[in-house]
Amino acid sequence: MAASPEDIPEFLSSLPDYVATVPDEFTEYFMERSGIDISDPRLVRLLSLAAQRFIATALNDAMQIQAKRQKQPSAQLKDAGHDIKDKRPTLTIEDLAQALQEHGVDVKRPPYYADAPAQAQGKR
Repeated sequence: MAASPEDIPEFLSSLPDYVATVPDEFTEYFMERSGIDISDPRLVRLLSLAAQRFIATALNDAMQIQAKRQKQPSAQLKDAGHDIKDKRPTLTIEDLAQALQEHGVDVKRPPYYADAPAQAQGKR
């Protein structure tokens, strides 16, 4: 059901009573770091709720991706390096990165160099 313009004042007045998962101090900190000064605590709470909603949606999508991966045949999982004995769901950074990419957030991880110390010793 879509909200009507008449519902907005009631919604804004109820914001101070709602405790968001994302703390207001966290939201204020990052808004200040971005150069935005917000004096209205209702707006801070609204942004905290929006962040909470984004996080919940991204995590839900990542869990769905993980569930699809878990349903792959055992041979494919073994080839991918996953432990098939453990049946508990394990959310990987790849699952989360894929879900975030669907929301327009590109996760870049630094490259991992397994032989970096060996190369450093050879250059001495």
